This record gives sequence, C-alpha cells and structure tokens, in this order.
Amino acid sequence: MKRGVTLAEVLLTSSLTLLVLALVVPLYKTMRQILTTTQLTQLLQTESLTVSQRLRSDYLTARPGSLVVGPGLISFLSYREGLSSWDERGQIVWRKWIQYRYQSPRLERREILLRPPSTTPVGDPPPWPSRERGATLARYLSRFEARVIGSTLEVTFTSSSQGQISASQISLLPQLYGSDSL
Repeated sequence: MKRGVTLAEVLLTSSLTLLVLALVVPLYKTMRQILTTTQLTQLLQTESLTVSQRLRSDYLTARPGSLVVGPGLISFLSYREGLSSWDERGQIVWRKWIQYRYQSPRLERREILLRPPSTTPVGDPPPWPSRERGATLARYLSRFEARVIGSTLEVTFTSSSQGQISASQISLLPQLYGSDSL
C-alpha cells in the first residue's frame, strides 16, 4: 500500500519553510549591510593611512623653508633618497619639488625634477596646471587642510563616503629637525 502526502502535510511543510525564509532573509540583508559598511570603513582607513605615510616619508626629505602651502596645494623641495644627497662641500643637493593637490574629493601627488639639481634655494614652486593629473593618493577626501607653524607641517584631513568617516591629523617635521608626531 502506497502512502501519499496529504494536503495538510504539504501546507505545514510550506508554512515552516516560509517561516524559516522570513527569519533568514532579514538576517542575510543585515549581514550584507554590515559587510559593506566594514569594507567601506576599511577602505577609508587604508586611504587615510596611505596619505599619512606618504606625506610623512616625503616631508622627511624636505628642505626647511621651502614649504609653500596654498589653497589646496602643498609644495616643498626634496632630496632624492638613494642617491648622493650631499655635494663635495657637504651641502645638501635638492633634486625635486614634491607637490600635493587637493581637489575635492581627490588628493594627488606629483614630482618635478630640478634640472640641474641645486644646493641653493631655487625660488617658487612651479604652478600645477588644472588639467594636469598627478598620482592619486585618495579618492574620498571630504576635507584636506594644511598649515605651517615654523617648519612644522600640520595636516588635517577627513575621508568620507556613504556616511562613513575617517578623520586624521598629523604634524610633520623635516628630518633635518627631528621626528614628527601624530
């Protein structure tokens, strides 16, 4: 004798399946939202760390007194690490201008080589044409401010996207003066 499935059993099984789905789908949506938020927070923190580390490593090679901070632009002379940074008289050889430009929401960086390298100040930094692009360091900056106190470069910036925010502030000194601080 074959036993069939009754309508009541089918309805009970369907109801239990729908109940489990009703509990699992919101849980899945919440987990996906948490994952997206976590990934975005990680992206913003990584971006902030990249900007901080790059500024710090560049400014360590800066010429004190060459720092120029303008609206959305930071420029300073630098010697290139790895090459002889001193001439035969013991003078530092300045080899390039380093510039950072903030155009909301992007932060870009570029280097302009000095031809020939110089042991004396070389005047004002070159202008950065608006159409010329640099290497992108950050894509989600909502704020980037820099100011100079003596030879200390203080930079405050905020990365934000879709309601997530990562704020940073750093104070930097050229290597010729001493260590910087966070």
